[in-house]
Amino acid sequence: MKTRSKEPPAKSGLPPPPAPPSRDANPWAMTSSTGDPKLSRREVSRSAPSPRRPLQAAPLLVLIFMASMGLRLGFQAWRDQDYAGMFAALAILSMVAFMFWRRSRPRR
Repeated sequence: MKTRSKEPPAKSGLPPPPAPPSRDANPWAMTSSTGDPKLSRREVSRSAPSPRRPLQAAPLLVLIFMASMGLRLGFQAWRDQDYAGMFAALAILSMVAFMFWRRSRPRR
């Protein structure tokens, strides 16, 4: 039974793989401040001025437009006694109410 060849092993042309890092290696330097670093990041982010979005009123305008269309559809359906139209208007108005409720909740 032959286990080794007399020929030298073929070279692949690649360098040897790097040594694995030690378990205690930390690429991020620790700050000298005491306390939780997550807490300090939260405090900094709250105190920093928030950037102003250019289209901040656009979602509110969409809500107003959808609410007016839902009311208009509901009044027309009620006048014509169209029950499917009343249901559609109710669905639109409930969606608008849900969107307004989500928008008015405080963000975390």
